[in-house]
Amino acid sequence: MAERPPSCPHVVWEEARAAQESSSPPEPSEVCVVQPLQAGERGAPASHPPALRPPGRLHPWSRHGDEEQSSFLFPLLPAAPLYSPPCSPPLLDASWLAVYEEEQEMVDFIQAFLKSSEKEEMEKMRFLKCICTLCRVARHRGLLQGLGVFCHRLELAESIKVLLEEEPRDHLRTAVRQLAMDAIAALSSVETVLEGQKKSLLHACFTSVFSLPSEEDMQGLDASLYFQTLDAMDSMLRVLVFSSPASSLSEDLQTILKMLLTFTGSKSAAVRSRVLRRIQRLSHFLARCFSLEAWPEELSRGCYREIQIPILGQLLGHLILLSSCKEEESSHVALDALYSFYRLICQRESRTSCVAGCVPSHTDVS
Repeated sequence: MAERPPSCPHVVWEEARAAQESSSPPEPSEVCVVQPLQAGERGAPASHPPALRPPGRLHPWSRHGDEEQSSFLFPLLPAAPLYSPPCSPPLLDASWLAVYEEEQEMVDFIQAFLKSSEKEEMEKMRFLKCICTLCRVARHRGLLQGLGVFCHRLELAESIKVLLEEEPRDHLRTAVRQLAMDAIAALSSVETVLEGQKKSLLHACFTSVFSLPSEEDMQGLDASLYFQTLDAMDSMLRVLVFSSPASSLSEDLQTILKMLLTFTGSKSAAVRSRVLRRIQRLSHFLARCFSLEAWPEELSRGCYREIQIPILGQLLGHLILLSSCKEEESSHVALDALYSFYRLICQRESRTSCVAGCVPSHTDVS
């Protein structure tokens, strides 16, 4: 049998068989054995579990006898941070929460929702309901310990703001806006959670609701859902005012009234009407809270003793102008709000005698 010319390549299995039958040891250049670095050697990296391996790296494994080791060693610098997939934060162990044992399912759903990339409408509403229920249960059962830290770590306030900003501006078909404002009100009961974020949250709420088209122009409008959404805003504003500590009450009122005042200059009659209604209802609430009848119960809190609202004069000027506008409904609403603020100013004048203990037993402030 003639020998094969050198130019003809050998097939793979013939090469392998020849190598096995050959009694001579293989050349050093033909076999390459990769030895893993041992811990403690110069340049040896720390071991990491397979779930934390960065993509694109080699992961050699080692053997000791016949037992395969499950740990991997790969060349990362010792100071390099652990790898975690983008946009997928690790699930926070919330078992330390005082309210966790009572509402574990809701705590776990809140975290799972924030980890998910795509969020359906039903999931958004359930997420907001879970926040409301979690805060309510923690407050009523005295289980608020650690809840503020939990809310800060998960950035719940920022997540609510994002949901409001993502709502469509041309229609109202779900309760996301309503539940978002309920959740903001609920978070106000957890100390420090809304610190530094009230202004951005209020702006998101006002823009999302006030910028909706008029009731006549919204297709398939659910009237009940529409009015429930507006009522949720009124309730949120009352809670934010009432829950404010004495040190920041004036600032919070100033922020709310200033932002509402900004929207009164809108060219849209629908926007002006919605804003005026919110100012009217807030003025009713303030006049009632500052009434002389309410003082004996509220004096111990000290929340309403020294309130300064610099924007009030400017707001009253706008209300006077709006009370003389051609829109009859807006005119009546502006006049009613003016009267409530007038009562508020009169009651402030009587505050000195009230704090001194000269509160009449039955005083008619109307």
